[in-house]
Amino acid sequence: MGKRRSGRWRQTPSYHPYDEKMPDLSGMELLSEVKKVDPHIPIILITAYGSVSMAVEALKEGAFYFFEKPILNKLESLLTIIRQALKTQEMEKELSHLRREVSEKYSFPNIIGNHPRMVEIFDIIGRVAKTDKTILIQGESGTGKDLIAKTIHYNSLRREKPLSP
Repeated sequence: MGKRRSGRWRQTPSYHPYDEKMPDLSGMELLSEVKKVDPHIPIILITAYGSVSMAVEALKEGAFYFFEKPILNKLESLLTIIRQALKTQEMEKELSHLRREVSEKYSFPNIIGNHPRMVEIFDIIGRVAKTDKTILIQGESGTGKDLIAKTIHYNSLRREKPLSP
């Protein structure tokens, strides 16, 4: 399972269960290699030689779970963990898709207006989005304050974080 061919994994499964002790490299080394290729693949390390420090290190390095052998009497637990890994991966994909969708919705081309005043507002939005400052937007009801706030947020460095109302 741990063998590579031309720098690519032979298969691209949704999750990877690996033993910590393998002939070519350790599970920790393989964890690092797989995370370089695709950081979103859940890795489940299985070992008979585990320790608390090894489990902590594996989780810090991005393992989804650290499972100790023997697994025959814990098979249902292992299957539950695999299901959780797959569900987590699916939710991360959906979240990523939704974030892209929201960013596209609040991109500059989606704000309509070519009046000189609107062009000036677009310029201000572009400059403000590059800063890490808190911004107060004021105006009458129905003037697009919410749209401007979201456009600033989703074009800023904070776009991955929640928008504060």
